Formats: sequence, C-alpha cells, structure tokens
Amino acid sequence: SAFAAVVPFISLLLLDIVRIISTGGAFNDFAIFIQEVQNTLFSIPMGMALILALFYYSLVITYILVNFLNWYLDIYLVTNERIMHMTFTSFTGKKISETTLDNIQDISQKVLGFLPAAFNYGDIRIQTASERNQFYLKAVPDPTWFRDVISDLSKLVTQDEP
Repeated sequence: SAFAAVVPFISLLLLDIVRIISTGGAFNDFAIFIQEVQNTLFSIPMGMALILALFYYSLVITYILVNFLNWYLDIYLVTNERIMHMTFTSFTGKKISETTLDNIQDISQKVLGFLPAAFNYGDIRIQTASERNQFYLKAVPDPTWFRDVISDLSKLVTQDEP
C-alpha cells in the first residue's frame, strides 16, 4: 500500500523530532526546527540510505508478491455434485478440500470496504457438515451470484433424494 512506502520517512521524521526534543532543540522558531530536521535527515550516508531503502522496498514487494500468488493460485471448482477448494502455497505445496453439495448447511457472503463494493467482489463462507466444516473463498467476483448458484445447486441435490 501507499502507506507502507511512506513509513520509513515518517519514522525517520519522528525519530528526529524526538531527538530534537530530548536535546532541547528550539521549537520557538519554526525555521530553525525545519533546518534541524533536514540536517538530521540528510546526515545518513547516501550509500547506507540507499541500501536501507532497497532492503525495505524488497521486503514490501516480496510481501505483496507472496500474498498475490497465494490468492491467485487458490482454485475453486463448483460442479453439480461437489465443491473443491485447491490452495497452493509458496513453500508448503498444495491442499485440496472438497465436500458434496448435500453437506452444505449455510452459505454467507461478506463485502467489506469501498473497493470490494465498487468492483463487486467479496468473500464467501460455506458451512458444511463434512470433515472440513468451513470453506472460505476469498475475493470472489460477483459474490451474490456465486452464493445464489451454490445455494440453488445444494437445494436441487437435496430435493432429488427420496
């Protein structure tokens, strides 16, 4: 996020303010205060600042990439008999869960925030009576339609039984 990109600069500024306060820096003249902050911000050697910035942004990019891949490699299959959820993780492999449609007890959807509401995506939670009692499907496009389809399929399967 944009906030994560600004965190190092905010933390350096806060540390400088604390240092100026603790050393009795003058707050009476705002220009002197700004000059003190600029002097301490630019007192870090440029090479060290570059290495710290590269390290920080590589961590941020790695975090974003791992979360994107974990989301992107989640596969949801809905057939006329069962629901399968295949989860592929970065280092641990894959996990496959499935349940039949007649084991479904409850389906709920959650759309929280401005972006999910604007772009019509959300989370689906399926409560089942099987060994794995919950399926949590993250960032599903058009969650209302998806919930309705699963609910209708579940009702059709349970009505066909004598």
